[in-house]
Amino acid sequence: MPFDLFKKIVDEAASEDFAHRHQIKKFIFGENGDAFLNKDIINMLRYIKFKMPGMEICLITNFQFFTKDKAQIILDEQLVDFLHCNMDGSNERNYFLVKGLDFKTFQKNLYDFLEIRKKSYNNLPVHINILTLNHYIR
Repeated sequence: MPFDLFKKIVDEAASEDFAHRHQIKKFIFGENGDAFLNKDIINMLRYIKFKMPGMEICLITNFQFFTKDKAQIILDEQLVDFLHCNMDGSNERNYFLVKGLDFKTFQKNLYDFLEIRKKSYNNLPVHINILTLNHYIR
């Protein structure tokens, strides 16, 4: 989604009339993919925090593009309230068969994120679903 369209949606959702009629409680970024595929994701998160302070934000990532620099920004600026990912495989081969992605990249970026979170004394909740290849076959 282009940033201009995103901004238009958030501006409308933040309007008093819309907020009164719909009572939005949270924004969820990602699902069936990775929010970091969008080059503007950091600015989108910042814009919601600016436009709708107090809005709960959930970020879903597969950690393929959630690098140290992005993790540091998100933690330092407290841009999300909850982080979610699906591991979807117990080893490299099964992970690749389910997701078509590199398990080592997932593992490295997840470990890097957890280390940065620990050093920053940030207690951002992280939810990791671990599903087996067998689950997907059935």
